[in-house]
Amino acid sequence: MKGDRIRDAVREPEVEDITAHLDWSKAVRGRHYIPRQKITVNIDEDMALYFNDDESVNAALRIIVDKALFPL
Repeated sequence: MKGDRIRDAVREPEVEDITAHLDWSKAVRGRHYIPRQKITVNIDEDMALYFNDDESVNAALRIIVDKALFPL
């Protein structure tokens, strides 16, 4: 009927929670995490004569860092 307040009233759209039906109790954090790749560093040829593998380079760098951070 024309002029009926209930029918002529503008209805607000119902907002439903789209996550209400989801169950997060069995969720796994970091499931699709991909760790960063190793960092590759190139050294000059004259330094490669002294440091022929990554372990020797890391050992030398650790000595430098220890001396710089904790000087005697």
